[in-house]
Amino acid sequence: MKILTKITGANEDELQKVLYSFFSVFFLLISYYMIKPLRDSEFLKEFPSDLLPLFFTIIAFVSLFVTKVFNYFYDRYDLYRCVFATFIIMMLAKVFFYFTLPYESKIIVIIFYFWAAIYFLLCLAITWSSINFIFTPEQSKRVFGFIALGAISGSFFGSLFTKLISQSQFHQYLLLSSALFMGGSLACILQASKGEKLWTPEENTPAPGIDVFGELIYIMKHKYVRSIAIMVFSLAMCNTITNFQVKKVIEHELSLRTILPILKSQSDLSHVKDLQALTLFLVSLKNEKDEQLFLQKLPKINKALGISWNQARCEKILKEFKEQFGKNITDFLSFTYGAISLVGTILLLFFSKFIFTKLGVQFAASLLPLLFIFILVSLFFFGSLEFVQILMILAGAFNYSLNNATKEILYTPTSSTVKGKVKPIIEGPIMRIGDVSASIITMILLAIFDEKTYLILYPSVGILMSAFWFFTVYNSTKEYEQLSQED
Repeated sequence: MKILTKITGANEDELQKVLYSFFSVFFLLISYYMIKPLRDSEFLKEFPSDLLPLFFTIIAFVSLFVTKVFNYFYDRYDLYRCVFATFIIMMLAKVFFYFTLPYESKIIVIIFYFWAAIYFLLCLAITWSSINFIFTPEQSKRVFGFIALGAISGSFFGSLFTKLISQSQFHQYLLLSSALFMGGSLACILQASKGEKLWTPEENTPAPGIDVFGELIYIMKHKYVRSIAIMVFSLAMCNTITNFQVKKVIEHELSLRTILPILKSQSDLSHVKDLQALTLFLVSLKNEKDEQLFLQKLPKINKALGISWNQARCEKILKEFKEQFGKNITDFLSFTYGAISLVGTILLLFFSKFIFTKLGVQFAASLLPLLFIFILVSLFFFGSLEFVQILMILAGAFNYSLNNATKEILYTPTSSTVKGKVKPIIEGPIMRIGDVSASIITMILLAIFDEKTYLILYPSVGILMSAFWFFTVYNSTKEYEQLSQED
């Protein structure tokens, strides 16, 4: 018992609900990471990846609609029943897609993609809403680090279970397995909430109608809530900008490291000291074969290197290059995501309680925007694969561990309206709008400027957004202490 209280930060009388809360998040993340790869693979089987920006934009509006429907019922029923009904509906949806996806209907795939992109954010938001109601601000600073650990460990084991199931004879049961884990999450959050005072609509107050922009107006009017929304929006936007930037470096550097050993193993190239021209030529053909490039550049490369390669020879090397590149990037990302989980776990287990209770929530909330500024500035000067990998690990670990726990702590002293109705809007539509905004800025900058200028302007947008995020949250979290004392 003493070991558990030390690890969780909970007092003995709090331990049970802390553990239930941990496993509710843990099982929910496992269930989602069984759906996430299936969502992407089903989409890419039926549609080109060029449609993804359009789908991301539509998802933001669909997410707003779904959240408004949830809020309609939240105004009329207690949160306990709303959580129960939402989870049951989503579990039944997984059973529905288990029977319908095998028909390979484009309409079903579109519905599945939108559903898979939206349902998790809603379920995660209302799960944490329940946890926000259960714990006081003082308790949250001690135990939310451990509860947030459930998310990191859940994503790790979810990915592991998905890989094991997909490679086994039971791969067709991935959706049903996800539904079972989601049921475990529901059972845990209901147990954690048992006996707790969750928000219930007042009996003598008539249920309000659907107000499309009500929560958005509320966010704009209330400074503290607005700062949380800015935190979520900025995180989504800066994360997308950073991902776009580092993926360019990863693709370029890993392509060169993959193809050079292949070329050096070719006997007719043993006399060539500088393979740069041939290397860059083949890398440029990785994503799209251009017949004109073979006609224009290959003869010049043959003459410069003293070789006699033809298109067929290049395509043979390209095939080997692509296969090896796929393996290398999978290994690279697998190691990176594993390291993110490890570093995030260390941060939550050994540092979160000290940071929240001794250094303060304001300090914790300032870490990630400052880290994003450092990362985006660093990308102007350093571009090695190892350095980029370290930056990815740091950003991912801080995001999924300390920043996630900090955000949930900031919700604890807010009103019932914020926890139950405004929070799903912030965690769903506003987060998606952050992703979409970064994508739209990309398209605008590429349409107006050349790539060299774009590579300077785009991360600069991220740096400015991170600075705005830092100053907004740093100033607004001063109000957290006041609200906590009042609560």
